[in-house]
Amino acid sequence: MFTLTMWVMLQTLDDDVPQHQDRLANPGLVVRPQAIEISYNHSEPTQYNPYVQQLRDLLQQYNDSIQEGNELCLVGEYTDQDEQPKKKVCQFKRSTLRQCSGLPDTSFGYAEGQPCVIIKMNRVSTVPSPAFTHIQHGSLKALPTLQF
Repeated sequence: MFTLTMWVMLQTLDDDVPQHQDRLANPGLVVRPQAIEISYNHSEPTQYNPYVQQLRDLLQQYNDSIQEGNELCLVGEYTDQDEQPKKKVCQFKRSTLRQCSGLPDTSFGYAEGQPCVIIKMNRVSTVPSPAFTHIQHGSLKALPTLQF
């Protein structure tokens, strides 16, 4: 009976909305390499190879050839996709990370003692406030006051 109840409850969850929350309060935030402390001797590749492998695994899906099939989104433009069951994904090409892309330096800076740490923010499904549907540029004094 318990299994049946759990199965029925799981059927009500939406596949397009993040459900799992890790240690962080926001499920849309990922930090790689995943380590509480990054400590290694840069002359010993075996010490930093696990960190480099985590970065390689994360960035594999962002290879430029794979990202060509995704939507080209404009910077500063908000795209409302609430009615669409399957959300579009914007292009994010690995090469835009420059030195931290792992392309010019396959050790991600760990061999030189200048390691890369990547913070990835995923789309979080929330209802935006009408005040935040576009980005306003200018000085802080020129921005209007928001009324809630």
